[in-house]
Amino acid sequence: MNPLHLTALSRIVGLLMCVLLLLSVSVQATEQSMVTQILITNVNIFNGTEDRLYKNHHVLVENNLIKVISASDIKTNADATVIHGGGRTLMPGMIDNHWHSLLATVPFAAVFQNDLGYLTLIGAQANRDALLRGFTTVRDVGSNVFG
Repeated sequence: MNPLHLTALSRIVGLLMCVLLLLSVSVQATEQSMVTQILITNVNIFNGTEDRLYKNHHVLVENNLIKVISASDIKTNADATVIHGGGRTLMPGMIDNHWHSLLATVPFAAVFQNDLGYLTLIGAQANRDALLRGFTTVRDVGSNVFG
């Protein structure tokens, strides 16, 4: 290959590497500037691994990951979402490995007499209610919930 072509090719490769480097730095800067923070204040914490309740704590969640748990105040960004716990208990989500999304709330005869769309809405409401009771994972063992 001609030495001039090699020089031009190496310059193009070098230029492409610089562009890729600048793009990666730009993406990292954008990701760092888009940090979302949620501060949960004044909660009692049960962590599920200890026989203890941590009273009057604060929790900082950053980009969906727990970053800080502290009994003292936590500093956040100006645009952080603050949830006042009001002394409630914060704990890991529970798991129900034997759940019936539909049959837990509707009489069995009603399953045969109603529309699939209606039954799907009933099942969705039952799952919503389970979530509000603290169950973040359920294993449905036999309901006809298709939606």
